[in-house]
Amino acid sequence: MQVIEHSKKILAMVPSEKAELFAYKIDWTLLNQANVFEKKLRPWVRKKVIEFMGAEESLVQEVIDYILNRVAEKPNPKELLEELSRFLDDEAEGFLKHLWRLLIFEQLKVQKEA
Repeated sequence: MQVIEHSKKILAMVPSEKAELFAYKIDWTLLNQANVFEKKLRPWVRKKVIEFMGAEESLVQEVIDYILNRVAEKPNPKELLEELSRFLDDEAEGFLKHLWRLLIFEQLKVQKEA
């Protein structure tokens, strides 16, 4: 029960509005050190891309790899949104907002555990 309460408190600290989300300072080094990209981000991106694009095919895997590689490059979220719109159409903004919320949540979680 404490884990759920702890997670709820952290989640409450994560912005939900696009402007606040995209302006949030991501600590890329911390996320890399905590292996967030492989542990948390890859499974989430995989699930979402399969939901949007259908069954897992080579194209789906390419999109997953592209997204993860771009995030690892510490992109400007507005530029990334434009790029993702090519693959995810109308779903791109919601997808990126959720992705950014996940990054921020994991960052705050790691910071709280330190």
